[in-house]
Amino acid sequence: MYKVHVRRTVVLAVVGLAAGLIIAFVSPNVYEGTVEMLLGSNMGNDRATSEDYDPEVQSILNRNNPQGVQTERQLLSSETVFYSALNKVDPKLLPDWQRFYKMYDVVTARTPNPNEQGAGVAQVKVRAYSPRQAQLIANAVTEAYNEIRRKAASESVNDAINYLKTQIDATQQQLTASEDAYQAYKEKIRMASMDRALVDETDFQHNIRSSLESARSDYDGVDSSIQEMMALIAQMPDEIPDSSSSVRNPLIDQIQADVAKLETERANLLAQYTEKNPKVIQNTEALNDARKRLEAAKQDPTAPGYDTTRTNPKKTELENNLANAKAKRAELQGRIDALQAALDQQDQVLADTPAKEVKINQLQRDRSIFDLKYRRLKAQLEELQNRKETGPRAAVVMGEGARAEDEPVAPDKIKFAFIGFLAGASIGLVFSFALESLRPRVYTSSQLADLTGLPVVASLPGALGVSRSKAIESLSNANAAPMESFRNMAYTYLAAGASAGQSVLFTGIGSAGSSSISAAQFAVALAQAGIKVVLVDAERTRQVVTNGFRANDKRGISNAFHEGSDPTELLIDTKHEHLKLLPIGTVPDALASHADFSKVEAIVAALRAHAQMVVIAVSPADVLADAAAFASRVDEVCLSVSAKTNEYSSVPMAYEILHKAGAKSIKLVLTDSGKDGEPFSTPSSIQRAG
Repeated sequence: MYKVHVRRTVVLAVVGLAAGLIIAFVSPNVYEGTVEMLLGSNMGNDRATSEDYDPEVQSILNRNNPQGVQTERQLLSSETVFYSALNKVDPKLLPDWQRFYKMYDVVTARTPNPNEQGAGVAQVKVRAYSPRQAQLIANAVTEAYNEIRRKAASESVNDAINYLKTQIDATQQQLTASEDAYQAYKEKIRMASMDRALVDETDFQHNIRSSLESARSDYDGVDSSIQEMMALIAQMPDEIPDSSSSVRNPLIDQIQADVAKLETERANLLAQYTEKNPKVIQNTEALNDARKRLEAAKQDPTAPGYDTTRTNPKKTELENNLANAKAKRAELQGRIDALQAALDQQDQVLADTPAKEVKINQLQRDRSIFDLKYRRLKAQLEELQNRKETGPRAAVVMGEGARAEDEPVAPDKIKFAFIGFLAGASIGLVFSFALESLRPRVYTSSQLADLTGLPVVASLPGALGVSRSKAIESLSNANAAPMESFRNMAYTYLAAGASAGQSVLFTGIGSAGSSSISAAQFAVALAQAGIKVVLVDAERTRQVVTNGFRANDKRGISNAFHEGSDPTELLIDTKHEHLKLLPIGTVPDALASHADFSKVEAIVAALRAHAQMVVIAVSPADVLADAAAFASRVDEVCLSVSAKTNEYSSVPMAYEILHKAGAKSIKLVLTDSGKDGEPFSTPSSIQRAG
């Protein structure tokens, strides 16, 4: 079988080789143009690093900037770049641009440059139908790539500039707002310098505290004097004899002295401080209070004197002194209260000073932050505007541009032939095995027995170029040697106790005439074993048994059916002593399937009575109904299966036909089997069978 596979494979391989050569010779020549380009991920960003820009700005710039050799190679390999290049060379080529694009390729020519991170060399390969055309397209590819890169870099710079302008406007508004807030707060707290204000407030607090302590000391002294004077007045008489008189109120003079003193002190303070200074304010309050007391004292400018009797002058003096002391004490108490309130207020001012300082520092820090941000954004804007004016850097084309060889790079005739040969061989091999798999056959008796579960009683190898008629003609000779497998079959029947009158029907499947030679082999083997055998040729499709025994013109079984003759009277002697032949007869169409069913039983019974074994060969069971007519009237049916022409699927079908027809026992005989792997199959026996 392998020879069939080899033959099919070789034939289709030669066809594939021829097809490959034809395709190679009729295909147009293709020429290649190449150019090398230095790609860099910093193209368009060579004057500033990412540290010069904010992350947001750098992100906008990186959006269209090269991201590495692999990304640039993909861009260089894109349909957009190639289509633009083809349009530059000749717009007439655009309808077939996809054909050119399939031949276009970009490869990495070298390893990345160790001195420039992300840089590398790409080799552009353009294939066209002329060297000049390939060279022009390759140069146009570099131009289209650089144009796209320049446009992308310019768009990124413009987007970044627009973004920076928006940020600058927003930052300027924030800076103005922070400056206004700082100035407004300083005006609110009326503080030009925090350090100077803190010193002034601390000095003012110290002065208030000193004045308060002095006032409290004076108050204690005046209060002690009042207590002493009150004790003395209580001991002195109210009046002493004297003439009438009147005197000036002494409290007026004392208050006037205090006013003069405070006015002098105010003049000295105004020489050093402004009117808003706490010391000046405190002096002003004391002066106003003294003036009010002076006005009240002037309402009673005189004091009554003695009449007939006069008041005790010492007591009066003490009382006046007591009144002055009380007034002085009241004045001191008012001053103490005012100073205490001023001190509390100044303590609160000093307590609020750190918060004011923190607020001022925060406002100053906000103003500095916005100012720094504004200046940084302005610097970035100027840098990008300079870059926009100068433009991005282009990818460097190495050498003097694209070059193209005069020799075509395709089609490679040897490669086409080799591929065609391999493809043809592969297709042939697949086709051969697929053909055989779609037409499964049985090749050995053991395989047949495993697949069907039926016993295989004999096997008949191929006739090796000898026709079946010649093979049966050889069996008709007296010295003929049947196949060893059929000898074994015969002796198996004898060992099983074959009795007189047994009958065996041989039939086949499909167009194979293997049942006749199997029946002849079995009949000759039985005859040579000393068994009286009648060989009946009822196979009207081929009649190979009748032809092999040269009984074509003899009456036979068809005549018995047609005329009702006794079949035993139509038997013919053969060269084998115990073998008689009942040929097909002269009217082969009048066989079992065309006759009365009772005639079949009568003919088989008559032949059984005449011999120990009746061997009947009929047409294939799935071709004519003759096998079904005989199946129920014989003891056993042998179904011949050809390993050459019968498929496995046909065996169950034939078995079902015979089984439904009433066959008592069905066994298998494998014909056209291989020379090896079969029991009793040797080259010498195969030659004898031929």
